[in-house]
Amino acid sequence: MAYKTPAALYKMVPVEEALETVLSEVTAPKDSFWCPAGICFNHVLDEDVVAPLDIPDKPVSIVDGFAVVAGDPAKEIEICGESRAGHVDEKIVVERGKCCYVTTGAALPRGADAVVMIEDTKKVEDTKKVEVGANVLAMSAGENVRQTGSDMAEGECILRKGKLLDGADVAMLNSLGISRVHVFGKPVCAVMSTGDEVVDAGARERGRHQIFDANRPALKACAERHCSSVVDLGIAGDTEGRLETLVEEAL
Repeated sequence: MAYKTPAALYKMVPVEEALETVLSEVTAPKDSFWCPAGICFNHVLDEDVVAPLDIPDKPVSIVDGFAVVAGDPAKEIEICGESRAGHVDEKIVVERGKCCYVTTGAALPRGADAVVMIEDTKKVEDTKKVEVGANVLAMSAGENVRQTGSDMAEGECILRKGKLLDGADVAMLNSLGISRVHVFGKPVCAVMSTGDEVVDAGARERGRHQIFDANRPALKACAERHCSSVVDLGIAGDTEGRLETLVEEAL
């Protein structure tokens, strides 16, 4: 009788087919809960998330400079105040011939619609004016400005149900003031190795033809990233019934 190679005895299954087989036996998660947005990393969303407000919620400067009225022909403009990130003087009104010093991230004062970079200006000595030359005249409204809702608009769906939340998602949720999200519970996973040829690292005795088990610790480490808990079933040796026993215990 001709010798049968392992390939003839056992059908090799492509990774895609094996994954499809496993997933076909897995039921969709049913339990879900409210999770604080600060610790929702690596959880899967159970609902769409909609932006409750605009980001930014007002026009803000993207550079350090002077908030102006675009197209102002004046070559020297009077500084009428300043606006810093987190600190805005609501009394300031910018009009032609005037400007307001702004820092990056600061809200534009009323009347202003553009920002000239501080590098493109020069302080006029002994005055409250800056020299802008023809820079402002050549500017368009909105230049060097992040407009209201340009990052995220109120009512916009920013995350879809089923999204595995990453670090950027955590930052986005918190930037919108969202304190919690509804997520699915994480699965429980069990990991085992099989065969008489493997022993645990640190085992007191190791046969001449045995090797230390690396696959189980590696799989356990990977599973812990996505599972609520990982059960280590140890090593199922080549003893009849041992594999079945461990699987039954896991289930």
